Amino acid sequence: MFSNLQEKSLDNIRNQIEQVQSSIAMKNDEMGTELIDQLTSEERDVLSRLNPEITDLKERFLMCKNSRIEVIQTNSVAAVVFCSQEIFICSNAVQIVM
Repeated sequence: MFSNLQEKSLDNIRNQIEQVQSSIAMKNDEMGTELIDQLTSEERDVLSRLNPEITDLKERFLMCKNSRIEVIQTNSVAAVVFCSQEIFICSNAVQIVM
């Protein structure tokens, strides 16, 4: 029914399918484990030393961000007040000229 070449091609495709299925099974197994479980003990030590530093940097980042927001808000309010004063002065000047 099938030629020898077709049989070999089908066998090759079956093997590839089995390899892909095996790879999928391995990936599914990996997904079921915590990432830290996949680290070596040395990598875990490095991670445990870095975590406090990362936490500190996050906190400092948030403080800087909040400070910048406050400065921007303050500058915006000051700019609005200045512009409103300028408009008031200009409108008074126009009334005097008229």
